[in-house]
Amino acid sequence: MTFHPCVRWVIFQISLFRGAQPEQVMLEQGLIARLVDLTKSDDRGLRLNALWAFKNLLHKSSSAQKQTVMTALGWDTLSR
Repeated sequence: MTFHPCVRWVIFQISLFRGAQPEQVMLEQGLIARLVDLTKSDDRGLRLNALWAFKNLLHKSSSAQKQTVMTALGWDTLSR
């Protein structure tokens, strides 16, 4: 799968902080918010890429991290 350049940038930024409390760093850097914005794009491919990025980000993450992302993302976004 080839990711949209915007999503690749966010994934790269996330990977830089993967070792040190990623949830806090991602919130402070606005990376989760940026991915949430990308899920609301008019570009269907970009939305899909952003959701895949969340999926990969949350793999093996804590319940607290998943809850943080779902709070930011919102269930209404997933129903689109």
